[in-house]
Amino acid sequence: AEGGLPDRPTLVLDDEDRLQALGFELEGRRLALLVAGFDPASIAPLDLSLAEYDRIYFAGSAADFMARARAAFRERRYAESVAAWHRVLELEPFRGAELRPELEEAWRALLARGASDLIERLGLLRQALVDLPDAGDLWFELGALLRSRGSRDEALAAYAQAARFDPELVPDFLALSREIRYEQARALVASGRIDEARALLFAVLAEIGGHLDLWLLHADLAQRRRDYAVAAEAWRSALALDPRLAPELDAAIARAESLVEAPGRLVIDYDPRQRSITVQVGINDRATGEFVIDTGATVSMVPEALARAAGLDVSDRVPKVRLDTAGSSRIVPFTPAGSLQVGPLRLEGLSVVVGNLSGDRGTGLLGMDFLQNFHLVNDTSNGRLVLSER
Repeated sequence: AEGGLPDRPTLVLDDEDRLQALGFELEGRRLALLVAGFDPASIAPLDLSLAEYDRIYFAGSAADFMARARAAFRERRYAESVAAWHRVLELEPFRGAELRPELEEAWRALLARGASDLIERLGLLRQALVDLPDAGDLWFELGALLRSRGSRDEALAAYAQAARFDPELVPDFLALSREIRYEQARALVASGRIDEARALLFAVLAEIGGHLDLWLLHADLAQRRRDYAVAAEAWRSALALDPRLAPELDAAIARAESLVEAPGRLVIDYDPRQRSITVQVGINDRATGEFVIDTGATVSMVPEALARAAGLDVSDRVPKVRLDTAGSSRIVPFTPAGSLQVGPLRLEGLSVVVGNLSGDRGTGLLGMDFLQNFHLVNDTSNGRLVLSER
């Protein structure tokens, strides 16, 4: 409206004298400006002008407001009591310590009434903590409400304040911190941010220690990144917290330790999505070629060109065997290989088949005749195969 709002609107207040809406007449119509979230059916309007409201609630001496604060408290109008105490402290700020007990009593009575929803409760707690910044229990409740809304970092900050002002809450703060950090780490894992989750866990475990789920998640993420030594240590920490997990975790620790890089071990890291695992194999100390590790093959096979380069006998004098492959069967030489060398592992006196894989003239097969002489561990989920001396 061009003329603006009327001078004397009707104030609509709730039972704690909080302003909910302004009601007025404009061009013969009754209108209202509502505060967000206000339910007009739940509040009875009061015919009170702004001037009267100002006189009642904002005019007077500190003594007047102190009397109003106490009267409002007796009449269980706690919001009005808090507002009146604020006016006292605005007029006489030096009385803060003296009046703190009565202001706190008014705030706690108001908070004890509850709130219509979570947002209103959060607002009340934040306002109360401005006046009562050292109230550990209120900080703790604020932390719980923030956590329920998914505001984990804010919740942790509130819990830290609670522990700061109430030492008895320190154990609860530490436990809740671990739980919240665990939730955050799980959320990061779910979104594929594994390295961020690991960094968070490292920080939490170094700062405040861990609980069982934290250590187990730490171990799992370390294993996913092939950090098997860290995984084994994390499982040991979990086992110390719950010895009942010994059957499961002892096996996990032993497996992780068998996958750690160490002298005398051949470690092959590969993409778990790939169909085959390849390795370089030396033959007779004369030639080297690429071989597919095949635990389904009983004997190893050397490609023809590599066999000649390594000096293997492929003449008619050596025994022949039938080689059955997908879609074909053929007779091929079966000849002594002298030695096969894979990384630090060496085997002598082995005989091999000489032939080419169908459609591939350069790749050999490393079969169980070689592999069974060593200890083999294969983490197919994360992509690491380890061969070591038995």
